[in-house]
Amino acid sequence: MCRAACGALLLAGCLGQNPHWDGPTNGTEGEGASSASMPADDDAGTTTQDDVGGTDDGIGTTAQSTTSADESTTGVPDGVCAHVFDEHCHIGPVLFPVPGHAPKAIGLADLDGERLEIVVTDEMLDAVVVLYDDGSGVLQPMPAITTHARPVALALADADSDGDVDVVTANRDADDLAILANPGTGMLVEAGSVATGNSPRAVAFADLDGIDPVDLVVANFDENDVSVLLATGGGEYLPEQGFSVGNRPIAICVAFVDDDGFVDAVTVNEDTDDISVLWGDGEGGFSGETRIATHDRPQAIAAAALDAGTGMDLVVGHKDGGGLTVFFGDGGRELGAAMDIEVGEDPIAIATGDINADSRADIVVAHAKELSVHLLLGDGTGTFVTSAVTIGHEMGGVALGDLDEDGIPEIVVTLPKAKQVAVLMSQP
Repeated sequence: MCRAACGALLLAGCLGQNPHWDGPTNGTEGEGASSASMPADDDAGTTTQDDVGGTDDGIGTTAQSTTSADESTTGVPDGVCAHVFDEHCHIGPVLFPVPGHAPKAIGLADLDGERLEIVVTDEMLDAVVVLYDDGSGVLQPMPAITTHARPVALALADADSDGDVDVVTANRDADDLAILANPGTGMLVEAGSVATGNSPRAVAFADLDGIDPVDLVVANFDENDVSVLLATGGGEYLPEQGFSVGNRPIAICVAFVDDDGFVDAVTVNEDTDDISVLWGDGEGGFSGETRIATHDRPQAIAAAALDAGTGMDLVVGHKDGGGLTVFFGDGGRELGAAMDIEVGEDPIAIATGDINADSRADIVVAHAKELSVHLLLGDGTGTFVTSAVTIGHEMGGVALGDLDEDGIPEIVVTLPKAKQVAVLMSQP
Protein backbone atom coordinates (compact mmCIF):
# COMPACT_ATOMS: atom_id res chain seq x y z
CA MET A 1 0.00 0.00 0.00
CA CYS A 2 1.18 3.51 -0.78
CA ARG A 3 1.19 5.20 2.61
CA ALA A 4 1.83 8.82 1.69
CA ALA A 5 2.05 11.30 -1.16
CA CYS A 6 3.41 14.74 -0.48
CA GLY A 7 3.40 18.06 -2.24
CA ALA A 8 3.08 17.36 -5.91
CA LEU A 9 5.03 14.16 -5.77
CA LEU A 10 4.24 10.52 -5.32
CA LEU A 11 6.82 9.04 -3.01
CA ALA A 12 9.34 6.61 -4.42
CA GLY A 13 7.75 3.69 -2.60
CA CYS A 14 4.52 4.35 -4.47
CA LEU A 15 6.10 4.34 -7.92
CA GLY A 16 6.51 1.45 -10.28
CA GLN A 17 9.87 0.18 -11.50
CA ASN A 18 11.38 0.43 -14.97
CA PRO A 19 12.97 -2.73 -16.36
CA HIS A 20 14.27 -1.02 -19.50
CA TRP A 21 16.30 2.00 -18.37
CA ASP A 22 20.04 1.32 -18.29
CA GLY A 23 20.99 4.73 -16.96
CA PRO A 24 22.08 7.85 -18.83
CA THR A 25 24.69 7.12 -21.48
CA ASN A 26 25.15 10.73 -22.38
CA GLY A 27 24.05 14.04 -21.04
CA THR A 28 25.70 17.15 -19.74
CA GLU A 29 27.87 16.76 -16.70
CA GLY A 30 27.11 19.49 -14.20
CA GLU A 31 29.49 21.86 -12.52
CA GLY A 32 31.13 19.70 -9.91
CA ALA A 33 29.65 16.63 -11.55
CA SER A 34 31.46 13.50 -12.60
CA SER A 35 30.85 11.01 -15.34
CA ALA A 36 28.37 8.25 -14.60
CA SER A 37 31.17 5.80 -14.03
CA MET A 38 34.12 7.65 -12.49
CA PRO A 39 33.71 9.44 -9.13
CA ALA A 40 36.31 11.93 -7.71
CA ASP A 41 37.54 12.62 -4.04
CA ASP A 42 35.39 13.88 -1.21
CA ASP A 43 36.70 16.69 0.92
CA ALA A 44 33.36 17.39 2.53
CA GLY A 45 32.69 16.27 6.08
CA THR A 46 29.96 13.79 6.81
CA THR A 47 27.67 14.26 9.79
CA THR A 48 25.39 12.04 11.78
CA GLN A 49 22.15 13.10 13.38
CA ASP A 50 24.09 13.89 16.56
CA ASP A 51 26.14 16.44 14.62
CA VAL A 52 23.34 18.56 13.30
CA GLY A 53 22.40 21.82 14.88
CA GLY A 54 18.90 23.09 15.49
CA THR A 55 17.14 26.22 16.57
CA ASP A 56 16.53 27.07 20.19
CA ASP A 57 12.89 28.05 20.19
CA GLY A 58 11.77 24.82 21.82
CA ILE A 59 10.13 23.18 18.83
CA GLY A 60 12.76 20.50 18.30
CA THR A 61 15.74 19.18 20.17
CA THR A 62 19.23 18.33 18.96
CA ALA A 63 22.48 17.01 20.36
CA GLN A 64 26.01 18.03 19.44
CA SER A 65 29.08 15.98 18.48
CA THR A 66 31.50 16.06 15.57
CA THR A 67 32.99 13.54 13.19
CA SER A 68 35.84 14.88 11.07
CA ALA A 69 35.95 14.36 7.33
CA ASP A 70 39.33 12.64 7.60
CA GLU A 71 37.98 10.09 10.07
CA SER A 72 34.91 9.10 8.08
CA THR A 73 35.48 9.74 4.38
CA THR A 74 38.97 8.42 3.61
CA GLY A 75 39.01 7.13 0.05
CA VAL A 76 35.44 8.25 -0.64
CA PRO A 77 35.04 10.04 -4.01
CA ASP A 78 34.37 13.75 -3.93
CA GLY A 79 30.74 14.87 -3.77
CA VAL A 80 29.65 11.72 -5.58
CA CYS A 81 29.52 8.65 -3.34
CA ALA A 82 27.52 10.18 -0.52
CA HIS A 83 26.74 6.94 1.32
CA VAL A 84 30.07 6.59 3.06
CA PHE A 85 28.85 4.13 5.70
CA ASP A 86 27.58 1.38 3.41
CA GLU A 87 28.32 -0.15 0.02
CA HIS A 88 25.73 1.90 -1.86
CA CYS A 89 26.21 5.31 -3.40
CA HIS A 90 24.78 7.67 -5.99
CA ILE A 91 27.03 9.08 -8.71
CA GLY A 92 26.65 12.12 -10.91
CA PRO A 93 24.88 14.36 -11.43
CA VAL A 94 24.20 13.91 -15.11
CA LEU A 95 22.24 16.84 -16.52
CA PHE A 96 19.57 16.71 -19.20
CA PRO A 97 18.08 19.80 -20.89
CA VAL A 98 14.39 20.61 -20.56
CA PRO A 99 12.95 22.80 -23.32
CA GLY A 100 11.23 25.90 -22.01
CA HIS A 101 12.08 28.37 -19.30
CA ALA A 102 12.02 27.01 -15.75
CA PRO A 103 11.28 23.35 -14.88
CA LYS A 104 10.24 23.17 -11.24
CA ALA A 105 7.67 20.70 -9.89
CA ILE A 106 8.54 17.09 -10.69
CA GLY A 107 7.11 13.59 -10.52
CA LEU A 108 8.07 10.15 -11.84
CA ALA A 109 5.67 7.58 -13.24
CA ASP A 110 5.36 4.91 -15.91
CA LEU A 111 3.09 6.62 -18.43
CA ASP A 112 3.40 4.18 -21.33
CA GLY A 113 3.65 0.79 -19.64
CA GLU A 114 7.30 0.43 -20.63
CA ARG A 115 9.51 2.94 -18.85
CA LEU A 116 9.53 5.33 -15.92
CA GLU A 117 9.16 8.86 -17.25
CA ILE A 118 10.05 12.19 -15.64
CA VAL A 119 7.26 14.79 -15.62
CA VAL A 120 8.01 18.46 -14.88
CA THR A 121 6.04 21.71 -14.87
CA ASP A 122 7.23 24.95 -16.43
CA GLU A 123 5.29 27.83 -14.88
CA MET A 124 6.78 30.39 -17.27
CA LEU A 125 5.86 28.33 -20.33
CA ASP A 126 2.45 27.33 -18.86
CA ALA A 127 3.15 23.74 -19.77
CA VAL A 128 4.16 20.26 -18.69
CA VAL A 129 7.14 18.48 -20.25
CA VAL A 130 7.67 14.72 -20.16
CA LEU A 131 11.21 13.29 -20.43
CA TYR A 132 11.38 9.70 -21.65
CA ASP A 133 14.13 7.16 -22.27
CA ASP A 134 14.69 6.65 -25.98
CA GLY A 135 15.92 3.09 -25.41
CA SER A 136 19.60 3.95 -25.03
CA GLY A 137 19.41 5.55 -21.61
CA VAL A 138 19.24 9.07 -22.99
CA LEU A 139 16.36 11.17 -21.66
CA GLN A 140 14.50 13.00 -24.44
CA PRO A 141 11.71 15.57 -24.08
CA MET A 142 8.28 15.02 -25.58
CA PRO A 143 6.51 18.08 -26.98
CA ALA A 144 5.28 20.37 -24.21
CA ILE A 145 1.62 20.01 -23.17
CA THR A 146 -0.14 23.30 -22.49
CA THR A 147 -1.78 23.81 -19.10
CA HIS A 148 -3.29 27.00 -17.68
CA ALA A 149 -1.50 30.02 -16.22
CA ARG A 150 1.51 29.21 -14.02
CA PRO A 151 1.44 25.50 -13.21
CA VAL A 152 3.40 25.42 -9.95
CA ALA A 153 2.64 21.88 -8.78
CA LEU A 154 1.57 18.52 -10.14
CA ALA A 155 0.23 15.16 -9.02
CA LEU A 156 0.33 11.78 -10.75
CA ALA A 157 -2.22 8.98 -10.47
CA ASP A 158 -4.84 7.07 -12.44
CA ALA A 159 -7.53 9.75 -12.34
CA ASP A 160 -10.09 7.97 -14.51
CA SER A 161 -9.62 4.31 -13.50
CA ASP A 162 -8.47 3.22 -16.96
CA GLY A 163 -5.22 1.73 -15.68
CA ASP A 164 -2.97 4.51 -16.95
CA VAL A 165 -1.28 7.25 -14.93
CA ASP A 166 -2.65 10.74 -15.57
CA VAL A 167 -1.28 14.16 -14.58
CA VAL A 168 -2.95 17.06 -12.82
CA THR A 169 -1.35 20.51 -12.46
CA ALA A 170 -2.20 23.26 -9.97
CA ASN A 171 -2.28 26.56 -11.86
CA ARG A 172 -1.75 29.45 -9.45
CA ASP A 173 -2.86 32.30 -11.73
CA ALA A 174 -5.83 30.44 -13.24
CA ASP A 175 -7.29 29.24 -9.91
CA ASP A 176 -7.81 25.77 -11.28
CA LEU A 177 -6.39 22.34 -11.96
CA ALA A 178 -5.59 21.21 -15.48
CA ILE A 179 -6.39 17.54 -16.15
CA LEU A 180 -3.94 15.88 -18.56
CA ALA A 181 -5.27 12.47 -19.51
CA ASN A 182 -3.10 9.56 -20.55
CA PRO A 183 -4.66 7.37 -23.27
CA GLY A 184 -2.13 4.63 -22.52
CA THR A 185 0.56 5.79 -24.90
CA GLY A 186 2.24 8.21 -22.52
CA MET A 187 1.28 11.12 -24.79
CA LEU A 188 -0.73 13.32 -22.45
CA VAL A 189 -3.74 15.21 -23.78
CA GLU A 190 -5.71 18.08 -22.32
CA ALA A 191 -8.93 16.80 -20.75
CA GLY A 192 -10.46 19.84 -19.13
CA SER A 193 -10.01 21.69 -15.86
CA VAL A 194 -11.50 21.92 -12.38
CA ALA A 195 -11.98 25.13 -10.38
CA THR A 196 -10.18 25.46 -7.05
CA GLY A 197 -9.80 28.24 -4.49
CA ASN A 198 -7.59 31.27 -5.01
CA SER A 199 -3.98 30.67 -6.02
CA PRO A 200 -3.59 26.88 -5.69
CA ARG A 201 0.01 26.07 -4.78
CA ALA A 202 0.01 22.31 -4.17
CA VAL A 203 -2.08 19.30 -5.14
CA ALA A 204 -2.20 15.61 -4.23
CA PHE A 205 -4.30 12.58 -5.08
CA ALA A 206 -5.96 10.75 -2.18
CA ASP A 207 -8.77 8.26 -1.72
CA LEU A 208 -10.91 10.22 0.72
CA ASP A 209 -14.18 8.30 0.43
CA GLY A 210 -13.11 4.71 -0.32
CA ILE A 211 -14.65 4.88 -3.79
CA ASP A 212 -12.67 4.69 -7.03
CA PRO A 213 -11.29 6.73 -8.68
CA VAL A 214 -9.04 8.72 -6.38
CA ASP A 215 -9.93 12.24 -5.24
CA LEU A 216 -7.92 15.47 -5.16
CA VAL A 217 -6.86 17.81 -2.38
CA VAL A 218 -5.50 21.29 -3.11
CA ALA A 219 -3.76 23.90 -0.95
CA ASN A 220 -5.10 27.38 -1.81
CA PHE A 221 -2.49 29.98 -0.88
CA ASP A 222 -4.64 33.12 -1.01
CA GLU A 223 -7.76 31.54 0.47
CA ASN A 224 -6.20 29.85 3.51
CA ASP A 225 -8.00 26.60 2.89
CA VAL A 226 -7.86 23.19 1.29
CA SER A 227 -10.14 22.25 -1.59
CA VAL A 228 -11.47 18.70 -1.71
CA LEU A 229 -12.53 17.53 -5.17
CA LEU A 230 -14.33 14.20 -5.04
CA ALA A 231 -13.99 12.10 -8.18
CA THR A 232 -17.16 10.90 -9.90
CA GLY A 233 -15.45 8.85 -12.63
CA GLY A 234 -14.09 9.47 -16.10
CA GLY A 235 -11.85 12.29 -14.91
CA GLU A 236 -14.80 14.32 -13.59
CA TYR A 237 -15.08 15.90 -10.12
CA LEU A 238 -17.74 17.38 -7.89
CA PRO A 239 -17.46 21.11 -7.08
CA GLU A 240 -14.86 21.87 -4.44
CA GLN A 241 -15.48 21.72 -0.71
CA GLY A 242 -13.32 24.06 1.36
CA PHE A 243 -11.66 23.26 4.71
CA SER A 244 -9.91 26.05 6.62
CA VAL A 245 -6.22 25.80 7.50
CA GLY A 246 -3.51 28.27 8.54
CA ASN A 247 -2.46 31.33 6.56
CA ARG A 248 -0.78 30.89 3.18
CA PRO A 249 -0.73 27.10 2.76
CA ILE A 250 2.10 26.53 0.32
CA ALA A 251 2.54 22.75 0.37
CA ILE A 252 0.37 19.72 1.09
CA CYS A 253 0.91 16.10 2.01
CA VAL A 254 -1.56 13.23 2.29
CA ALA A 255 -0.82 10.28 4.56
CA PHE A 256 -2.24 8.00 7.24
CA VAL A 257 -1.02 10.25 10.05
CA ASP A 258 -3.02 8.36 12.67
CA ASP A 259 -4.09 4.73 12.65
CA ASP A 260 -7.82 5.06 12.00
CA GLY A 261 -7.45 3.91 8.37
CA PHE A 262 -8.62 7.21 6.86
CA VAL A 263 -6.36 9.40 4.74
CA ASP A 264 -5.38 12.70 6.36
CA ALA A 265 -4.02 15.88 4.77
CA VAL A 266 -1.32 18.17 6.14
CA THR A 267 -0.62 21.69 4.91
CA VAL A 268 2.45 23.84 5.49
CA ASN A 269 1.29 27.36 6.37
CA GLU A 270 3.92 29.93 5.50
CA ASP A 271 2.50 33.00 7.25
CA THR A 272 1.35 31.43 10.52
CA ASP A 273 4.53 29.35 10.92
CA ASP A 274 2.67 26.11 11.50
CA ILE A 275 1.20 23.03 9.89
CA SER A 276 -2.46 22.06 9.77
CA VAL A 277 -3.39 18.39 10.08
CA LEU A 278 -6.84 17.72 8.62
CA TRP A 279 -8.14 14.42 9.94
CA GLY A 280 -9.88 12.32 7.31
CA ASP A 281 -13.38 11.06 8.07
CA GLY A 282 -13.46 8.34 5.39
CA GLU A 283 -16.54 9.93 3.82
CA GLY A 284 -14.89 12.44 1.50
CA GLY A 285 -14.03 15.15 4.01
CA PHE A 286 -12.25 15.96 7.24
CA SER A 287 -13.49 15.77 10.81
CA GLY A 288 -11.26 18.45 12.33
CA GLU A 289 -7.98 20.34 12.23
CA THR A 290 -4.94 20.27 14.52
CA ARG A 291 -2.38 23.09 14.36
CA ILE A 292 1.26 22.44 15.23
CA ALA A 293 3.86 25.21 15.46
CA THR A 294 6.99 25.07 13.28
CA HIS A 295 9.97 27.36 12.81
CA ASP A 296 9.85 30.47 10.62
CA ARG A 297 8.35 30.25 7.13
CA PRO A 298 7.78 26.54 6.57
CA GLN A 299 7.57 25.71 2.87
CA ALA A 300 8.00 21.97 2.23
CA ILE A 301 6.70 18.72 3.70
CA ALA A 302 6.98 14.96 3.32
CA ALA A 303 5.79 11.95 5.29
CA ALA A 304 7.34 8.56 6.06
CA ALA A 305 7.67 5.98 8.81
CA LEU A 306 11.04 7.11 10.13
CA ASP A 307 11.13 5.37 13.50
CA ALA A 308 9.82 2.21 15.11
CA GLY A 309 6.71 3.92 16.45
CA THR A 310 3.18 3.75 15.11
CA GLY A 311 1.72 6.32 12.73
CA MET A 312 3.44 8.32 10.03
CA ASP A 313 6.10 10.91 10.77
CA LEU A 314 6.20 14.35 9.15
CA VAL A 315 9.25 16.22 7.82
CA VAL A 316 8.92 20.00 7.40
CA GLY A 317 11.43 22.30 5.68
CA HIS A 318 11.79 25.97 6.64
CA LYS A 319 12.78 28.81 4.31
CA ASP A 320 14.28 30.82 7.16
CA GLY A 321 16.91 29.07 9.23
CA GLY A 322 17.84 26.39 6.72
CA GLY A 323 16.53 23.40 8.63
CA LEU A 324 14.10 20.53 8.87
CA THR A 325 11.83 19.59 11.73
CA VAL A 326 10.73 15.97 12.08
CA PHE A 327 7.44 15.46 13.92
CA PHE A 328 7.15 11.87 15.08
CA GLY A 329 3.70 10.30 14.92
CA ASP A 330 2.30 8.22 17.75
CA GLY A 331 -0.55 6.54 15.88
CA GLY A 332 -3.08 8.94 17.37
CA ARG A 333 -3.90 12.60 16.89
CA GLU A 334 -1.12 13.90 19.10
CA LEU A 335 2.20 14.03 17.28
CA GLY A 336 5.09 13.15 19.56
CA ALA A 337 8.46 14.83 20.11
CA ALA A 338 9.93 17.01 17.38
CA MET A 339 13.56 16.95 16.27
CA ASP A 340 15.43 19.65 14.33
CA ILE A 341 17.98 18.88 11.62
CA GLU A 342 20.20 21.52 10.03
CA VAL A 343 20.57 20.88 6.30
CA GLY A 344 21.52 24.16 4.66
CA GLU A 345 19.81 27.17 3.18
CA ASP A 346 16.27 27.29 1.82
CA PRO A 347 15.12 23.63 1.67
CA ILE A 348 12.44 23.98 -0.99
CA ALA A 349 11.46 20.35 -1.61
CA ILE A 350 11.64 17.06 0.30
CA ALA A 351 11.26 13.46 -0.83
CA THR A 352 11.32 10.29 1.26
CA GLY A 353 12.14 6.74 0.27
CA ASP A 354 14.71 3.99 0.74
CA ILE A 355 17.73 5.28 -1.20
CA ASN A 356 20.28 2.73 0.05
CA ALA A 357 18.31 -0.54 0.03
CA ASP A 358 18.33 -1.15 3.77
CA SER A 359 14.51 -1.23 4.09
CA ARG A 360 14.52 1.99 6.13
CA ALA A 361 13.11 5.33 5.08
CA ASP A 362 15.55 8.09 4.14
CA ILE A 363 15.11 11.80 3.42
CA VAL A 364 16.33 13.77 0.38
CA VAL A 365 16.30 17.57 0.47
CA ALA A 366 16.59 19.96 -2.50
CA HIS A 367 17.52 23.60 -1.96
CA ALA A 368 16.43 26.76 -3.77
CA LYS A 369 19.64 28.65 -2.97
CA GLU A 370 22.23 26.07 -1.97
CA LEU A 371 23.94 24.05 -4.71
CA SER A 372 23.86 20.64 -3.03
CA VAL A 373 21.28 17.94 -2.32
CA HIS A 374 21.26 16.73 1.28
CA LEU A 375 20.80 13.01 1.90
CA LEU A 376 19.70 11.80 5.33
CA LEU A 377 20.04 8.04 5.71
CA GLY A 378 17.64 6.71 8.33
CA ASP A 379 18.50 3.90 10.72
CA GLY A 380 14.87 3.07 11.48
CA THR A 381 14.98 4.62 14.96
CA GLY A 382 14.53 8.27 13.97
CA THR A 383 18.21 9.16 13.65
CA PHE A 384 20.13 9.83 10.45
CA VAL A 385 23.52 9.94 8.80
CA THR A 386 23.69 13.18 6.81
CA SER A 387 25.77 14.02 3.74
CA ALA A 388 25.59 16.27 0.70
CA VAL A 389 26.09 15.83 -3.03
CA THR A 390 27.03 18.84 -5.14
CA ILE A 391 24.60 19.59 -7.96
CA GLY A 392 26.09 22.93 -9.00
CA HIS A 393 22.77 24.71 -9.57
CA GLU A 394 19.82 25.99 -7.56
CA MET A 395 16.95 23.52 -7.41
CA GLY A 396 13.16 23.61 -7.64
CA GLY A 397 11.87 20.11 -6.91
CA VAL A 398 12.99 16.56 -6.12
CA ALA A 399 11.62 13.08 -6.82
CA LEU A 400 12.81 9.50 -6.34
CA GLY A 401 12.31 6.54 -8.64
CA ASP A 402 14.09 3.35 -9.64
CA LEU A 403 14.87 4.31 -13.23
CA ASP A 404 17.26 1.43 -13.90
CA GLU A 405 15.51 -1.22 -11.75
CA ASP A 406 18.53 -2.06 -9.66
CA GLY A 407 16.42 -1.96 -6.50
CA ILE A 408 17.63 1.49 -5.46
CA PRO A 409 15.88 4.70 -6.56
CA GLU A 410 17.62 7.39 -8.50
CA ILE A 411 17.43 10.97 -7.23
CA VAL A 412 16.11 13.51 -9.75
CA VAL A 413 16.01 17.27 -9.17
CA THR A 414 14.82 20.16 -11.32
CA LEU A 415 17.13 23.09 -12.02
CA PRO A 416 14.91 26.05 -12.99
CA LYS A 417 17.64 28.56 -13.80
CA ALA A 418 19.72 26.03 -15.72
CA LYS A 419 16.67 24.70 -17.61
CA GLN A 420 17.68 21.14 -16.81
CA VAL A 421 17.03 18.12 -14.65
CA ALA A 422 19.87 16.46 -12.76
CA VAL A 423 19.96 12.69 -12.18
CA LEU A 424 21.99 11.07 -9.42
CA MET A 425 22.40 7.44 -10.47
CA SER A 426 22.33 4.67 -7.88
CA GLN A 427 25.25 2.24 -7.70
CA PRO A 428 24.42 -0.94 -5.72
